[in-house]
Amino acid sequence: MLELLANRALLDENIFSLELLRTVKDQGEFFLGATNPDCYTGGFVMIELPNDSDVAPLLKEPLIVLLRELVEIITNIIGAKKWLVYPEFNRIQCDTRAYLPELTSNVSGYNFTIDTFGYASNVEAPYNNGTSCLV
Repeated sequence: MLELLANRALLDENIFSLELLRTVKDQGEFFLGATNPDCYTGGFVMIELPNDSDVAPLLKEPLIVLLRELVEIITNIIGAKKWLVYPEFNRIQCDTRAYLPELTSNVSGYNFTIDTFGYASNVEAPYNNGTSCLV
């Protein structure tokens, strides 16, 4: 879609920005051709993608998709456990987020860091005595 809009010169800039929601009750933001400077600090880093199919933003859920091996390493580091309700997700106690490490990844020579509140989303689970944080 971005390519189609860019080819027709319908965007102010050929960029998009995405802010994932923090909890299932929040709203995220998705901009085409602009950004919301209230959602980030620092400048932009442009990364060339080798293939048009390398990126597919998912806006319904606050998810970051990673390789299974990387997920296993991260969940071991932060002590996340399989969520019995949905075993494809891992969870932590929300009150531990303040003590967990930031995660930094390197993409095309640039380091990107996300804090625990960015990679662990609140999910209401009344059958689990309140809220869990999925990672």
